[in-house]
Amino acid sequence: MRAFLRATYTVSTGTALGAMVFFTFIVAQAVFSTLPIDTAGHVLARIFSPYYTLTALLCVVSFASSFGAYGTNPARLVRVSQALIALAAASSLVGWLALLPAMNRIRLQIPTFAGPSTPLINQFFMLHGISMLLNLVCIVILLFCLIVFAAIRRTD
Repeated sequence: MRAFLRATYTVSTGTALGAMVFFTFIVAQAVFSTLPIDTAGHVLARIFSPYYTLTALLCVVSFASSFGAYGTNPARLVRVSQALIALAAASSLVGWLALLPAMNRIRLQIPTFAGPSTPLINQFFMLHGISMLLNLVCIVILLFCLIVFAAIRRTD
């Protein structure tokens, strides 16, 4: 059972990390470099919902399986890593359940992003910046935790 939970942890964490890196550094860049800003925003808005759903659920699975796979290991690095995975899961859930709906509501009220800056556009970009920051924090956390748990497994 422990081997299954370790595999579940590794697959869920690695898949979440891969999806975040792929979306952040490849998909978003490609969409914005090939489409006009308003069209790119509509395309990414359609992609964001399944992206946030997938990454949030994978982070939650990663967090839960880390306890089954590594228990309450007394090693400080294990406990810190599990706390960091909890932070990544919470960040992903905030992005999915709070930031994404707020950004979508605001985006529907903005006729175009090409014009002058308005309070709604500023609010949208503030929320977007927060979501990007949380996404980058999750990327760093998941990479760190994959490395830590891989090193721990080698010493078991």
